[in-house]
Amino acid sequence: MTYRTAIVGLSWIGADPAGPPSDPVLGTATPYSHASAMAPIPEIEVVGGCDISEGARTRFTETWGGRWPGAKTYGDYRQMLAETKPEIVSVVTPDHLHKDVVLAAIEHGAKGIFCDKPLSVSLAEADEMVKAV
Repeated sequence: MTYRTAIVGLSWIGADPAGPPSDPVLGTATPYSHASAMAPIPEIEVVGGCDISEGARTRFTETWGGRWPGAKTYGDYRQMLAETKPEIVSVVTPDHLHKDVVLAAIEHGAKGIFCDKPLSVSLAEADEMVKAV
């Protein structure tokens, strides 16, 4: 089974490539971002990436286009969620934006949401997110 996945927030923590291998014998590359952690998993197909920065979107396509050639980039996460219909959403935005993205992912049918820490900026927001899930 392949899981349609989307990344909201394409900064370094969302989209940087993996670092050099941590061991010359084992050859394991260290994933420093959500995309680099997903890349070696064959069951994950990133179908969309979103960032308000056009430069970040361009870098994402240049870095990951070979791994996920069908991934489209967006400046609006709601449009991306509606068009790509991901099953998994990775939320890598500034902390104060997590709640709206998580609630939109739920609204658009995501079954798995990986939200970078902290979950929210207040207990009330966290409670709202947990209740929605």
